[in-house]
Amino acid sequence: MTLSRLPVALGGLGAVVVLGVGASFAVGGTDNPTNDTRAALDGSKPKNVILFIGDGMGTQEVTAARYYNGATNRLNFDRLKFTGFDTTWSVKPAASAPYTPDYAPDSASTGTEWATGRKTLDERISQGPSPSISTPGENYKTVMEEWQAAGKRVGNVSTAEITDATPAVQASHISLRGCQGPTDTTASCATETKAAGGPGSIAEQEVDHKLDVILGGGRSRFEQPITGGPDAGKTVVQSAQGKGYQYVTDANGLTGLTDKSKPVLGLFKSGTMSQEWTGPAAQLGKGNTPVACTEGARPANEPSLTAMTTKAINLLDDGKGFFLQVEGASIDKRDHAADACGQIGETLEMDRALGVALDYQASHPDTLVVVTADHSHTSQIVAEDADSSATTGLPTGYSSNVLTKDGQTLSLTYGTVGYRAGQSPVADPSTLSQQHTGSVVPVWAIGPQASAVLGTNDHTDLFDLLRGAKVAQTAPSTTTTVTQTVPGPTTTVVKPAPVGKPRIALAVRSGATRKSGVAVSVAAVDAKTVKVTLKQGTKTLATKSLSSKGGSATLGASKAKKGTVKITVSASGAGGSATKSASLKLAK
Repeated sequence: MTLSRLPVALGGLGAVVVLGVGASFAVGGTDNPTNDTRAALDGSKPKNVILFIGDGMGTQEVTAARYYNGATNRLNFDRLKFTGFDTTWSVKPAASAPYTPDYAPDSASTGTEWATGRKTLDERISQGPSPSISTPGENYKTVMEEWQAAGKRVGNVSTAEITDATPAVQASHISLRGCQGPTDTTASCATETKAAGGPGSIAEQEVDHKLDVILGGGRSRFEQPITGGPDAGKTVVQSAQGKGYQYVTDANGLTGLTDKSKPVLGLFKSGTMSQEWTGPAAQLGKGNTPVACTEGARPANEPSLTAMTTKAINLLDDGKGFFLQVEGASIDKRDHAADACGQIGETLEMDRALGVALDYQASHPDTLVVVTADHSHTSQIVAEDADSSATTGLPTGYSSNVLTKDGQTLSLTYGTVGYRAGQSPVADPSTLSQQHTGSVVPVWAIGPQASAVLGTNDHTDLFDLLRGAKVAQTAPSTTTTVTQTVPGPTTTVVKPAPVGKPRIALAVRSGATRKSGVAVSVAAVDAKTVKVTLKQGTKTLATKSLSSKGGSATLGASKAKKGTVKITVSASGAGGSATKSASLKLAK
């Protein structure tokens, strides 16, 4: 096996890579992201998983948000060093496989892909395909259900109605995404109501699943009366309260939550939660005169996505492990409406929420954070002097121009729905509902098994990663291939490779404090035992044993005094023993 295929650098590991959050990586006085990536490889099973979904958030949406703050601006997205792409196609109805692909999917089918690892029809929530959209399919077990079955805490956060397609895929199974409340289900999914012996609406199923944290919009769905079962006649909110849920409806109520022993239902608006920014409407052709977006549109009584994410992590973190899905929903909704400022504001708010999770991951390196989109969308960054109405007879799209914070024009076009030259355009392009596109979507990750997102994969592949079943690195082969020339043809002989001295790489995250502890990540080759120790002077502060391949750990530093501590990794194997050390000054 060549050096380039090994999970850690075999030569040049004498230097310790000290990781800072979103920083460059210094080895021998120069930036070396390659060594950082090698040191960050971690194939251990994550203890916590936080999944961020930017609805409709393709590469153009992220880039527009990045550029709005200035060309040299960097986002929290950029702190995640493992990046890849996923295909998102869904399937069309059929009596049996093989199913015909649908290359421009919706959120229900794509969400089902990462939640269950299976393809399905558009409009369908964690059920398999069937001959028609009105015929329910087989229920597929979800990632969140697996985490619950393992005794872990789970949470679901969204700025949409919490019963909308993306949040629904983790804790419900229903043939049509529109069957969000009991009344909706009676009208459109009659055989799946509780009165008909089914599991009920998405709202009912989310409550019946007893998720530990449910935060978002969609209060009106939960205020509908249940039609069957022991809670018939009650609203879904009343059913939740009967099951012990703490129920809050505004930002102050969310802030006041401290009891982790009871589940939480937070519903902060009747429908989709309010958007963060507003700005000029898109116009036919070239678009409006460039103006800056207006920030701060969200009412104070509605919590931000950042506030909901912060509270969800706090409530779920009990030291035993948790799974949390967070959706920035209105990136998609403002893209549909050709609303550039709304779209950018929602993307930047999701980036702030992501920052909270990454700060948590920095002190809890056994946490996997994954960020992606359910599908791509319509907006495109174009030259500011482009005029989409110049070609007679072709569909005409809409454009919007915004002033960036470095005083330049950022021009976005929305061309998936338009009018031919000579037709009368509508005054409000937001009524047209621009369409999804079939492009691959970006995927970012950090933490255990994060390197599994590298390359181009399919959204169904995320299922195994989110359930901790992907192995992001493997030990090197114990055999070596040697080509020998003997009388007759050239043959390949496989010989056992000699077992060498253990080799180890150590990554220590900067910014550690006595309160947070010291977060480390270790990769090991040819080791049987691996131990990491934290010392200050001659005093041992903490010791932890890792797997033979290494892993991540947080070493307690509460007994340390202000100053420098030393981290030492000791590995032993059949070929001998090895150590690797690093020093770190505690931040406070």
